Amino acid sequence: MISCETAWKRVLARAKPLPRTSARLDDAVGLVLAQAVRAPIAVPPFDNSAMDGYAVRAADIVGASESHPVRLSIVARVAAGDAWRGRLAKGQAAQIMTGAAVPRGADTVVRQEDTRSSEDWVDVLTCPSRGEAVRKRGSDLAKGRVALPRGTQMGPVELSLAASLGLPRAPVHRRPRVAVLASGSELRTPGQSLRRGEIYESSHWALCETVRAVGADVEFLGIAKDDRAQTRKMLRRGLRADVLITAGGVSVGEFDYVRDELKRCKTREVFWRVAQRPGKPLLFSTRGQTLIFGLPGNPVSSLVSLHLYVLPALRRLLGLRELFPPSVRLPAAERITKPAALRTFHRGRFVSREGQVALTLTNPNQSSGVFSSMHEAHALTNLPPGVSVVEAGEEIEGFVLDAEALVRLRDSVSE
Repeated sequence: MISCETAWKRVLARAKPLPRTSARLDDAVGLVLAQAVRAPIAVPPFDNSAMDGYAVRAADIVGASESHPVRLSIVARVAAGDAWRGRLAKGQAAQIMTGAAVPRGADTVVRQEDTRSSEDWVDVLTCPSRGEAVRKRGSDLAKGRVALPRGTQMGPVELSLAASLGLPRAPVHRRPRVAVLASGSELRTPGQSLRRGEIYESSHWALCETVRAVGADVEFLGIAKDDRAQTRKMLRRGLRADVLITAGGVSVGEFDYVRDELKRCKTREVFWRVAQRPGKPLLFSTRGQTLIFGLPGNPVSSLVSLHLYVLPALRRLLGLRELFPPSVRLPAAERITKPAALRTFHRGRFVSREGQVALTLTNPNQSSGVFSSMHEAHALTNLPPGVSVVEAGEEIEGFVLDAEALVRLRDSVSE
């Protein structure tokens, strides 16, 4: 049995960013840039108006005011998308719309509200400084400048920025392909009737959706019965993925076949069993570039192990730099006991206690078979070996699962 620290090191040593690919923008959400994106054009690509008004020469409107307006001849009307090719001369103005190209010769835009006009002339009633309301070419991004650094995760803003550069695709690390397999003859699909001794398979719902939220493509392979041949066949199918996740079948039971059948599939076992609770019978193996995580069958153990080991590996495959959830140190809201020999990850919720944020257990029963303890879990405690009791008020570390909940509570406490 190895420590959590050793397990983390061994997993991440074998997780490498996936190869670069070119992804369409509508397929790039959540993916990470494998190289920097430089602006192939200036943004904006031409001087344009920041508002509706009149493009003028600043020298023509010096001293303009409501009591001493300056009258200019309107020689053009320029809408967004127009390409008026004339040039303003002394005493001339062009009516202009927001986003339209500023005509040659003009250097300032007077907003519509600061003018009076007719069909042929405009009276300017104010004297803005030269360059007012003109968005200069390249003022957002100069041509050749790095617009998106390598390692940037593509979200809504990043997609729009790439689109503003005219880029239909992005150079990203390939999206990981993940296969998930449940194991156990006692498992039934929701909707089926249960016989005595049977339960509904529930783990893959949380596993698949949590993995999908990170940015991976997920396939649920189904339920492998406690049968060696079927288990081996389904494992071989899953080994085609970048990451194979199994739930159940890796402990010491007579019908726990997953570990043995993985060996028969020529995988290399890196470690089995970690000094933690929940999730002690965790298995990690590899075959070629495929990472294999044999998670315990209890749904709490499988989901906690997913957060602690699988998600950091997936983030590395995606090319992300931040691999682990953020950690916080908060006072315990109640007395907590744990096995001294194991690092323990209780499920906790952020609460307000005496004007400060504290961490309380989601359920007094933190057994790995009590999946309701994961409901509204904002964090996982990180209680190290050597500690058996934490008294109420003592500061403890927690891995944050719901950062928004922490921000909301801190804001309410500080009010």
